[in-house]
Amino acid sequence: MSLILLLTAGLFLRVLLAFQAADPGFAVKNRIYITTLASAPEFTPETGHQFYAQTLDRLRALPGVKNAAVTNRLPLTPVNPDCVSESGRDPVPTTTSTVSPGYLGTMRIPLAGGRDFSADDRPDGPPVAIVNEALARRLWPGQTPIGKRLLLGCHDPHLMEVAGVARDARVVSLGEAPKPHVYRAFAQDYGGIENIPIETASDAGGMLETVRKTVAGGAAGARIYGVRPLRDWVDRSYWQVRWEVCLLGAFGGLALLLAAIGLYGVVAYHVTLRTREIGIRMAIGGQPADVLRMVLRRGLALTLVGVGIGLAASVGLARAMARLLYNVSPTDLPTYATVSVLWLAVAFAACYLPARRAWTLP
Repeated sequence: MSLILLLTAGLFLRVLLAFQAADPGFAVKNRIYITTLASAPEFTPETGHQFYAQTLDRLRALPGVKNAAVTNRLPLTPVNPDCVSESGRDPVPTTTSTVSPGYLGTMRIPLAGGRDFSADDRPDGPPVAIVNEALARRLWPGQTPIGKRLLLGCHDPHLMEVAGVARDARVVSLGEAPKPHVYRAFAQDYGGIENIPIETASDAGGMLETVRKTVAGGAAGARIYGVRPLRDWVDRSYWQVRWEVCLLGAFGGLALLLAAIGLYGVVAYHVTLRTREIGIRMAIGGQPADVLRMVLRRGLALTLVGVGIGLAASVGLARAMARLLYNVSPTDLPTYATVSVLWLAVAFAACYLPARRAWTLP
């Protein structure tokens, strides 16, 4: 059981390391985000748009700030899927977010075709959208989606025109495959609570307080819920894997300690039962090293049986969890080898003390 727990923890640790090294499809370094609320009764959609436009202008004027934009939903945010289709039939599940002009550039999500949102996309203008490549492949395989029309919404779909196609980026989880996503124009879909991602020229941490004061001084009634590096947001997106590693590692370590104590007790009892036999062996010319090997062989034989059973059970369990192991094989050889060697080393230490006692009995 200890081996199974440690191997599972080791596999999830590899997943955690894979998440930390994964390319999310958007820039994280030198990025800050600030969450704000500008809603009724202090703000109407019109005054809210004015507040965010003025805030972006002030932020972009700060020394060290290269760009800033607005979005209602940061990447890697769990969200219920919406529906999108070309004709109203066979809807495709999709996620959506509302973004201002410059958001894709701020997050370094390149356009594969078409254009970004602009000031010409007004609230009273024709509704426009930017789709990602995964959705373009799904609705218009082998075609150019620019200028195509789509219906967005599961119950009351809205007709929108595709203005651009963005490269795929992770939307809900770092471990997901590219999924359909629709970007809506901020000017045409105001919600009140928004996030402002900011690109800085150098270390983002030194800009946090300056950014907070700049946004806070923009308008009375706007609320600020936090200013943090975007790296913190990305790290929190896989908190569950980190928690699983800690929990499984703790239980595996405890089980390892208990098993080592139990193994020590078994071998020590075995030595006690054979005290007379060991004494006779030594009296007729047996060597201490032979006695040491005999006792160690007993303890390590038990260990190898347990390791073999644990490895077999772990392979079956890991295969059942394969969909949770992002970019990690259920039979990852380095993990299995490391945990097995660790267990054998602990078992050797647990067997050595009673074996040494047997060696010194005469």
